[in-house]
Amino acid sequence: MSLLWITVIWRAPAARRTPIKKSLWLALTGLAIALTVELPWSITIIDRATGVTDLATLIKHVVGVGACAAVLDWVIALTEPQRIHWHLRHRHSIAAAAATALAVLFFLAPRTESTYYFASTDGNNIAIAYLLVFESYLGFAMALAAQMFWTGARRARTGFLRLGLWLLTAGTLLGTLYAIVRVTMLLIWLAGGSMPDGNQAAAHASDALQALAIGLILLGISIPTAEVAWRTWSHLRDLLTLRPLWQELSRALPTVVLGVAPSLRDDVTATRHLGIRRLRRVIEIRDAVLLLRQHITESDWQRIHELLRDARLHGTDLDAAAQAAWLGVALRSHARGEQPAHNLTALPAHGAREIEGEVRWLRAVAKARRSPLVQAIERQVDQARTTHGEPA
Repeated sequence: MSLLWITVIWRAPAARRTPIKKSLWLALTGLAIALTVELPWSITIIDRATGVTDLATLIKHVVGVGACAAVLDWVIALTEPQRIHWHLRHRHSIAAAAATALAVLFFLAPRTESTYYFASTDGNNIAIAYLLVFESYLGFAMALAAQMFWTGARRARTGFLRLGLWLLTAGTLLGTLYAIVRVTMLLIWLAGGSMPDGNQAAAHASDALQALAIGLILLGISIPTAEVAWRTWSHLRDLLTLRPLWQELSRALPTVVLGVAPSLRDDVTATRHLGIRRLRRVIEIRDAVLLLRQHITESDWQRIHELLRDARLHGTDLDAAAQAAWLGVALRSHARGEQPAHNLTALPAHGAREIEGEVRWLRAVAKARRSPLVQAIERQVDQARTTHGEPA
């Protein structure tokens, strides 16, 4: 309960930004209120303050209907279904009708003071009808949400979102099962029957389904939030991993830096726009690499590859080490103020079509730049160039 209220308060500022976040916040707030007002101490306070017996029950169920409607709003915005059927288009009208019916039946039904309204309705047909309205609406909303979550989970592109949607599917399916069990029990009571193990025992057993459903739904909602945290950490890690390579290149070629060069403190503490800042770092490294390509000759490139093959490197390790080595040779040539080479070579254009692949490649190059083997090859090739007087 406390964790749920902390989540509601934490998400309150974000609720004003977009309709989808507002719908989720309203759903969580409704759930928090509904769970709070059913506590014994809350029931006592509300009844004494208003003088209306079991008013906390009506508050709980009306707020619960509103929370279900908000969940449907959130699911529609999240999954973007291609077709919205009539029952989804009129979901707000259906919720308003259910809430109105609850209010009418609640005040028509004779009530006794109770901390567990469901189990106290045995033999009270109007109260049973009241609960039938709520449980039927709950089952309707949970079944619709489960269907849309199921569809959304199969189309989800990221692992975090997919896992969250599958948990939400499981939670809403359990919520649907809970509603079906409750409706079945209420119909049996309405017909004058009773459950084999007793009505109150059966009611408490069905509560376990409700608790599990709520737990899965809350966990499913939290998973996408974990994805945001993971993405933030991933971008920050990339910034720091690429920083040594970026520093080495930008110090030699300061014109590639867009604006003011960020300090290490900026990288660590400035957590806003991490995706843009990571993209900027990749672009600046790539610009420097393009400028340095003209300092490498065909003989340099062949010598680097021969030495790396002799070291038994292959695949991506070979490619990353080769680029790291020729970058080092080119940086040495540029530092000496040498003119671009006349005997240029067609260096492979490493990279990827999307930013994630590009970052992985540059991280491999940055790692290779720290390799003692690459540094030794860099010195050896550079010494051979200066000895033979080749321009770089």
